[in-house]
Amino acid sequence: MGDVDVMPIIDALEKVRPQLESCRPRGTEVAKVKVQFHVGLKSLRLAAPAADNTGDASVARCIANRVKSSKPAWPEGESGIIIVEATVPPRK
Repeated sequence: MGDVDVMPIIDALEKVRPQLESCRPRGTEVAKVKVQFHVGLKSLRLAAPAADNTGDASVARCIANRVKSSKPAWPEGESGIIIVEATVPPRK
């Protein structure tokens, strides 16, 4: 594992922004979540709530799945773990 470029994740988040609306929690509470992305073999090998996520796991899982579905790609030989922290307001 080494340094890994975060731009493919940032680009993927922008690409799936409309689909992320469905990840907003129900009710009135804001969800603060951590999502982990494991990069290897030029793609995401794992996208899931981070091990130390203390927020709503279903919100973190939803974000992870949306990002993974956009199929971000990295150059050959890049590998590592990217942790994204997100503050997600409730549905309107």
